Amino acid sequence: PKGLIAAALANLGERFGFYTMMAILVLFLQAKFGMNGKEAGFIYSTFYFSIYILALVGGIIADKTRNYKGTIFTGIVLMAVLLALPTKTPVDNQTFYLVITCASLFVIAFGNGLFKGNLQALVGQMYDNPQYASMRDSGFSLFYMFINIGAIFAPFAVYVTGGCLLSVIITMLIFLHYVTVIWLVLCRPKLLKLIIRW
Repeated sequence: PKGLIAAALANLGERFGFYTMMAILVLFLQAKFGMNGKEAGFIYSTFYFSIYILALVGGIIADKTRNYKGTIFTGIVLMAVLLALPTKTPVDNQTFYLVITCASLFVIAFGNGLFKGNLQALVGQMYDNPQYASMRDSGFSLFYMFINIGAIFAPFAVYVTGGCLLSVIITMLIFLHYVTVIWLVLCRPKLLKLIIRW
């Protein structure tokens, strides 16, 4: 159905950006705040837990509002904006910047909760049409293949760039690209058709 490839590409980009960030998160916390492995690991594991528990919250919000497209778009914009926030290293006031960093991680996890599960629900809705119902399994296989491609290449991108600022810039560019894709698919489908024809 129309929209499947765009949704799959959007999830590929989101997973690439997400796993790029996850690959350098502990190193970032240690370099910026002088944390040991245990302290940085605690923040990392709490963040990872939040991602999965907030997916439940994101699903409830989408079900209550019945606005899946708006919820998905809000989620990816939150993630992109928070990943773009620059901070200096090293920091003068460690406590203040650590609170800001943890709050940002929470908002990223919340944005992920709004985006990830609801995009998959939207893909499922595409196959409610009897014309495509028999292809549901194939569609989800393709969708998840794109997710895995994004996840596979993220650590390599971090390795090639040395885990430096360049990997963050790559992540941001990819997020910006897929925010645009999601916006076109969900909000401006006619404009997307014109771009494809052109």
